[in-house]
Amino acid sequence: MAKLLVVDDDLDILELLTDYLTSEGHQVVVARTCAELSSVLSARTDFQGVVLDWCLPGCGGAEMLKSIVENIPSCPVLVTTGHGRDTVPSQAPVFGVVRKPYSLRALALRIEAMTTT
Repeated sequence: MAKLLVVDDDLDILELLTDYLTSEGHQVVVARTCAELSSVLSARTDFQGVVLDWCLPGCGGAEMLKSIVENIPSCPVLVTTGHGRDTVPSQAPVFGVVRKPYSLRALALRIEAMTTT
């Protein structure tokens, strides 16, 4: 399966996603803040996909997306958000947008599509 980077400031969501995606066979690395994302990206760039919460305190999804693109430009990004789709860019590397609340299975199917195209 895929090596994934999951970025979300909610620890409960991170734990739930990590447990579920790991049980589906994925390797998961997490980041909760811009600083953690920078640290992860300086250590490795071999991700096959990123799941990015768009609304994060301190720095938003746009800033994090820019950092991801600078470090791993060909890596697809699946954005999760509870806000309108119009706030999220629709061009590459954004593979798609998943509205919150979402089912874990639906998210897993989108991740599978993202990492196999």
